Amino acid sequence: MAVLSNEGGHGFWMLVARICWLSAYGVTAFSALWFAFINFLGDEANHPLDFLSNKLRTRPYWYLLVLFGLGGLVSADIFSGEVEELQSTLPELMVSVNLEGFMLVGTMMLNESAAAGMVVMLLHIIISKGLVLIVSIPTLDFLPGAIYANMYFFLYMFFVFVLKTGAERHGHLLDKQEAGNNQNPAKKSKVKLPEGASTVPRLWARTILYGNPVLMILSDILFLAVYLMSRGEYGKALTICYSIVATLLLFGCCSQFRAGTTVE
Repeated sequence: MAVLSNEGGHGFWMLVARICWLSAYGVTAFSALWFAFINFLGDEANHPLDFLSNKLRTRPYWYLLVLFGLGGLVSADIFSGEVEELQSTLPELMVSVNLEGFMLVGTMMLNESAAAGMVVMLLHIIISKGLVLIVSIPTLDFLPGAIYANMYFFLYMFFVFVLKTGAERHGHLLDKQEAGNNQNPAKKSKVKLPEGASTVPRLWARTILYGNPVLMILSDILFLAVYLMSRGEYGKALTICYSIVATLLLFGCCSQFRAGTTVE
């Protein structure tokens, strides 16, 4: 990548990019170790029963394939210099990609399983590579890292929305076929997820479509604040930060009030 990120706060964002990268892959490594501990060493009564956990537990070679996939992609990024290049040229974009990865793995582990976190992170690495290449095609002069990051979030949401829409239409087609009492078996769809396998894709889509706007707003606020501080405009930066904190506190108070209020 020939284009460089904005000079304002560049060193700061390089440090943040490294921290986000370590956090994203650190939680992924934790999910892999947690899966092995729970499913291979732990009591059978505590085994998770979701689709991916069952598959990786009953077919350990799938677990090894996921590990080799993650390790291979990360190693390729490190030894090819791609991580260092992205960190040194467009650290804001690197921050966005790895924050999203951290969000995905954390959401999967909290709401599904460690196996889901591993598999989703593997897919996220592959998808994000293609999206980063696409958004970095145009050459930008002003705040390229921040603008590329926004383009990345938008493009990822568009990609997920298209997949989600197609999957829902396919599901409606299957429902119509089943409602027709299988009168025309020749027109049956051959593409159908196994029982229980649709939970992870739905959670993945919901996390991206609802989580990306939040990440985008928060990151844009930080991009702007750091940029203003790099120009010596500390008053504007502090005003922005103060307004955000006040707004969050206001929303928190309103939520607590509504939770403690009973409507007769």
